[in-house]
Amino acid sequence: MASQRPWVVRKANQTRLWAWMPFGDGNNRIWLKSELGRIQPEWNEPEQRWEIARKHLWVLTEALAEKFGEVELTLEFSREVQHQLPERHQRCQRLRVFLPGRIPRRPR
Repeated sequence: MASQRPWVVRKANQTRLWAWMPFGDGNNRIWLKSELGRIQPEWNEPEQRWEIARKHLWVLTEALAEKFGEVELTLEFSREVQHQLPERHQRCQRLRVFLPGRIPRRPR
């Protein structure tokens, strides 16, 4: 059985986030819009995932962690960004973290 942990992926070469969450009550589109505001989440039927503008990364991740208790977040970095990082971090092309529970709000 596949994991029921929701996930968010930010690919280095994509303009949209990829996200998945358990079906739950069947109102995922309505829930996404209520959490993220005036967005147009697109359901990619062949890939079975939501596609959402990248600017919603942190709001989406926090909302999923609060709703489901955890979220898997995968961030990919382009080679250009890698070269801007300190040398000890330049080997990292992909970062995967599991975020349990509530995530502290970012200062605005």
